[in-house]
Amino acid sequence: MAKNDKKTVSIKQESPEPTSSVSVTPVPETKKSFPKSAPTFRVVTGSYEHNLLCVSVTLYPEAPVFTPVFHFTPHTQSIRCLAESKRYLTSGSNDEHIRIYDLQKRKELGTLLHHDGNITKLEFFDKWLLSASDDGKICIWRTKDWEVLGELQGHKAGGINDISIHPSGRIAISAGNDHTLRLWNLMTARKASVLKLRKDVALRCRWSQDGTSFVLGFDRKVVVYSGATSEPIGRVLKLKSPLQHMEMLTLKGVEYVVTSHSDGSIVFYPLDQITEEIKSEDSEEELSTATLPDSAFKVVGHAVRVKHFSFYHYEPTDVIYMSSVSSDGNLVIWDLNTRDQIAVYNTGDRLNCCVMVSEDVEHYEEMKKRARADDMSEAEETDFSEAESDVEIKEELTTNQKKKNKKKLRKAKKAAMNKKPKLTVEFS
Repeated sequence: MAKNDKKTVSIKQESPEPTSSVSVTPVPETKKSFPKSAPTFRVVTGSYEHNLLCVSVTLYPEAPVFTPVFHFTPHTQSIRCLAESKRYLTSGSNDEHIRIYDLQKRKELGTLLHHDGNITKLEFFDKWLLSASDDGKICIWRTKDWEVLGELQGHKAGGINDISIHPSGRIAISAGNDHTLRLWNLMTARKASVLKLRKDVALRCRWSQDGTSFVLGFDRKVVVYSGATSEPIGRVLKLKSPLQHMEMLTLKGVEYVVTSHSDGSIVFYPLDQITEEIKSEDSEEELSTATLPDSAFKVVGHAVRVKHFSFYHYEPTDVIYMSSVSSDGNLVIWDLNTRDQIAVYNTGDRLNCCVMVSEDVEHYEEMKKRARADDMSEAEETDFSEAESDVEIKEELTTNQKKKNKKKLRKAKKAAMNKKPKLTVEFS
């Protein structure tokens, strides 16, 4: 791994307009005002223009409000994928780098360098991060110190399109351009089995919510396989438009296979409709998104291909929101309880991926106080200017604590002379 690189990002802060001294007629009491609280969350997007953008979304009844949090360029090529877990955010790019950020303090922690190809997929599970690349390797990273604990090798060079971790965290599947789907034992970091797909190439793979089956998304079809036998079950779902992204979602007790397409649509198809057994020879063996049953639905909010989408459960109102991004530069927010588009934000970039996080992920009390923009030098005008490790975050001390520790260290020097030096972990 490479040492932490400092990044300089220009952050523009708009100063409030001066208050006029002219007397103003009091506003009538009947006028509507924004409520004190409204659903609020954040959306982070990555683009072809190498930019990482985070906006805070507040869904007021009168009008949604988008507030930029940060916007900078951490990579030298397009950002292919994002992943978040609690305080951590990671971004993968065609420059073969994986960048790590601490969302609590709005800090960039460093860069992971281990792959020799474009980073195609990042996925967290518990205290681990899995990364896939065009070099045909999957790396298992430990988030405590960001060390590589294992390499999963088996896919031929040409790229890994997607990976998915089983709900138990013990196994994972990966889909590659070598026409295979591979099952991995994450406990031993070894290959468990291989499923040959003949001429087909799986673009997306996902485990079902209960882990009993997995779903493969191809360019023009979706097929469900048994987790026990790796055999297709149910019927094939034919896609009207080429597949761009796929996820699994449980909405109001129904598990859906959610797919986005090149025509700007996002389709929600019940998993049980696909896996339903064919009862007679007269029954159709194939399903299609061209004609949806009453149990399925489709939303359209983009003019061109929907590259990615993400979900967020807002617990106070028990509403699931979805954000979708496209090459048209629009970030669209959806209310999946009503199946309506509720907000649109134009970023000006060709968006490639997105993740949704809680608004309270950032701990303002732990962030360093910054000077006003007018008093900053060019090198200081950034929210990601300082790189620090996980260890440094935990060891931040006050001035008095540092003085006390210095005295203790002086007294302990003589006793420590005969001991082995302590091993420190750094980004390398």
